[in-house]
Amino acid sequence: MTRGRQSGRLIAAVRTAPMLAGLVLAALVLATPARADRCEVSQDPSPPSQSEARIVFRNESQFALRLYWSDFDGFLTPMGAWVQPGENRWFTTYAGHAWFVEMNTPEGRFCRGPVSATSRRTCNVRVLYDDGMDLDARGCDG
Repeated sequence: MTRGRQSGRLIAAVRTAPMLAGLVLAALVLATPARADRCEVSQDPSPPSQSEARIVFRNESQFALRLYWSDFDGFLTPMGAWVQPGENRWFTTYAGHAWFVEMNTPEGRFCRGPVSATSRRTCNVRVLYDDGMDLDARGCDG
């Protein structure tokens, strides 16, 4: 192969590389489900509290859930494995501590919260999905 032919192919490759990169990026964006209302890495921090409480999450939806506790710096901390449909999870927490629920659906991941227990009470959080994610939080703030 001659030097002129090699440099011509190199120039053609350099010219088409940005176009190919753009096509690959567009394909990746279109293949990724929408992430509306996704739980952000940081939220408002949980306030200091010495009043112990209990929070119960009941997954009454058909989708898996992830539970997060907002720490004292406002960073969301995943609390255990995904909660499957029909499962319940409970935690000992403190009054005013912020909790978030993330639901994984075919349309993307959705986040709701904060929800927090009040002093010396059990906070019952029913997680529902009927035309969108909803929390029914009895005995809770938020």
